[in-house]
Amino acid sequence: MAACSRPCNVTLAAPDRLTFILSGLSTTESATELAEFCQQYTTYPGGRVPFKERSAVIRAASAFILPALPAPN
Repeated sequence: MAACSRPCNVTLAAPDRLTFILSGLSTTESATELAEFCQQYTTYPGGRVPFKERSAVIRAASAFILPALPAPN
């Protein structure tokens, strides 16, 4: 990642929840928004945080949103 132009990338994933891949976050300016989004992710069923509920920083950083994977048996 040393040569990457977007060094701060975050993935939120859990069984039976959407997977969010965030890219291009500022390491110093997006911590509050990221913490809030993590809380939302755990609160909303299936990790389905409504678009309008996400901060502008998170909306801009959302590179991919992948379908939920089933929980292992």
